Amino acid sequence: MHQTFGWDDYAGLDVKGKVILCIVGDPPSDDPKFFGGKALTYYGRWTYKFEEAARHGAIGALIIHRTDLASYGWDVVEHSNTGEKTYLAEDANPKLQAASWIQLDIAKKIFEASSTTLEAVFETAGKRGFQGAELPVRLQAHVESTIRPSSRPM
Repeated sequence: MHQTFGWDDYAGLDVKGKVILCIVGDPPSDDPKFFGGKALTYYGRWTYKFEEAARHGAIGALIIHRTDLASYGWDVVEHSNTGEKTYLAEDANPKLQAASWIQLDIAKKIFEASSTTLEAVFETAGKRGFQGAELPVRLQAHVESTIRPSSRPM
């Protein structure tokens, strides 16, 4: 829970073993006391969204990209984070099995298949009292990784 803002994206949800779908950025606001107003807080950053999903037991996370909310186009997402990642073997922090972004049009199709619209969710998601819900959809994905142990002398 974001103690500073009295906000809990996971209130009433059990995401253990599931894939979460979330919106890029903070809830929109002009109030500087509510998620920093127009400023991007740490809670709105994609890294936090992936970390928080893992802390709640999710196995994967998809962030819905919207250029106006992210302040950069899909091409930035598409060409970022394509290199090798380094992780410490002893790091006990929970990790996702898969973390990615999806295009807005794909997210719209997911919500339409769930008998709602993404626009309706965007409208309510930034307001106090919003609660996430399980969507009646399943994700099938194949993630292929190469793990290469490495050690460096200290």
